[in-house]
Amino acid sequence: MSNTKIYGIRWDMKSPATKLERTMDAAALPNPRPAKNGFGGSSPFDHISPWCGIRECNVRGGAIVALDDDAEFTRDGSNGDVMVYFPAVYLKTFVEDGRYLNVQIASGEADGFSKIAGRSCFCIGKYETSTHGKVHVSVSGNKPAANMTRAEFREAAREKGAGWSQQDAAARFALALLYLVEYADWNSQESLGRGYVD
Repeated sequence: MSNTKIYGIRWDMKSPATKLERTMDAAALPNPRPAKNGFGGSSPFDHISPWCGIRECNVRGGAIVALDDDAEFTRDGSNGDVMVYFPAVYLKTFVEDGRYLNVQIASGEADGFSKIAGRSCFCIGKYETSTHGKVHVSVSGNKPAANMTRAEFREAAREKGAGWSQQDAAARFALALLYLVEYADWNSQESLGRGYVD
């Protein structure tokens, strides 16, 4: 645990500014440069745990069968669903002086830090769910499934087998906090790009 580093942000909850103050070991890091159209970009967090452990993978039968640097890895579904693997995220949050929210992520186990939702790892779909026959899949190049109720999406996830579900609150929470600590800005459209909104 002595080599564990702590990366944090501090938010003045009374300020309208979207930029956050970097704290702890994140304070001296340069700002990330996001990729544009899938090319370029770099981040000092690319080499820092847990961010560096985030990987694309293929999942088949409820198990990871290939990582993104394996020869068997595919995005077309021929080797299973395309998922994004996240290692454990060790988190600590606290409010300072009733005004400053501090969010800290540790590079490993550390005193006062807890794994988000107690999970050692989790996977989320790389792509919005689409259908292949009657089966819902996460693969490149397919149109997202639509015109279904939330209950129907939940049932489709259950039909894939044990461990499958819609993206849950813990995964969304982890994604949001990983983003906040890395980019130190509430305005993700400013940090990452506007996306498909215009």
